[in-house]
Amino acid sequence: MSIAYVYKVCVIGNASVGKTSTIIRWAKGWFRQDYLLTVGVQHYAKIFDIDHQGESVSIKLILWDFAGQDMFKEVRAKFYDGAKGLVLMCDITRKETFHALPKWLQEASENIGQEVPLVLVSNKADLPDKEVSVTEIKRYAKSLDAPCVISSAKTGSNVQDVFRLIGKRVHERRMNHTTSRHDTFR
Repeated sequence: MSIAYVYKVCVIGNASVGKTSTIIRWAKGWFRQDYLLTVGVQHYAKIFDIDHQGESVSIKLILWDFAGQDMFKEVRAKFYDGAKGLVLMCDITRKETFHALPKWLQEASENIGQEVPLVLVSNKADLPDKEVSVTEIKRYAKSLDAPCVISSAKTGSNVQDVFRLIGKRVHERRMNHTTSRHDTFR
């Protein structure tokens, strides 16, 4: 299989929202029960096909998994360069992670220097004690003109959708060479 397009996508959000678990579920197909702190930045890659204007196109997403702790802010800044998209993630069971999303968008905006496609993800939907309503999440996504996905890395629910959506949005942005309200973050 020849790869036609390679895109760097940054996965950002507070610590322990499930960024690494979601990426591993997507890239490798399994879930890790124990929590391992991401130190600085890790990256993962996967090749898959998307539909673009009725044709199948192979793309490779290189996902940069950013540590969510504030102590890594200076390290993270160096790794936004060249990003073509963002996966912005919160934990549906921890309201503070939802309220931190604008801070993450600000950091990304300052370091990328241009607007890029974005997908909002609210993870850990399998857990019972939700502090953020789906209505709140959808309202915020709408304010960003971005799609949102309610997912669970543990069960795998909607995880594929996260990366298919961002891959398709990044590719369409490249093919269109224009910035529309639906492909940007503020």
